[in-house]
Amino acid sequence: MFQRHFQGFRRLTGLLGLVAVMALTACSATPTPSPTASPAPAIADTATTAPTATRPTATATGTASPTPPPATATRTQRPTSTPRPSATATASATASATFPPAPAQTIFNTPSVWNVNSTVDNSGCSNPASPPYGGVQTTFTDTGLLWRNSVPENYTFTKVGADTYQYAGPNGVGTGTVTLQVTFTSNTSFQLFQTFVSNGEPECTHTYTQTGTFMWFSP
Repeated sequence: MFQRHFQGFRRLTGLLGLVAVMALTACSATPTPSPTASPAPAIADTATTAPTATRPTATATGTASPTPPPATATRTQRPTSTPRPSATATASATASATFPPAPAQTIFNTPSVWNVNSTVDNSGCSNPASPPYGGVQTTFTDTGLLWRNSVPENYTFTKVGADTYQYAGPNGVGTGTVTLQVTFTSNTSFQLFQTFVSNGEPECTHTYTQTGTFMWFSP
């Protein structure tokens, strides 16, 4: 019986020792402090001044280097475009070669207006008659000359000599017969010899000598 009580005492003593050890362990353990949030850094009220750029100071030397003049901008000319050849260039050249320029106007290729001076009848006929005078238009043809005076009377002259043309036949107004012979003494003058036989006095011939002066080309 004593032995049973002794074993019970030993068990109780072991339990108490275990409890004491656990209590000592709990007291000796140092508690880990909870992490404390670090306060945010305070923003200073004074603004930070930006650094001032310092331009480097050139050190003067004894001899100053010459400053080159500023370059002058040269305007570049725009290239000129080469014109395309004209499509009519060949045609124009051909036309010029085929058709030469028209000759200058002359009394021989252009109708011309002349002024014929007046004259008197010195034939001694009983019924004197004055010949036409004033404006006359002449037009040269291949075989002669067309003559139109101011009466009006139109005559076709035939070439009978060097620069000489003649008409013989009834006059334009039917009052008799005339003979007209004109000789061109230059490009601006001629001489006219004329006879007239009146139907009312066929035995008398009226004769006249007149001159003509060039005035202009007729349109």
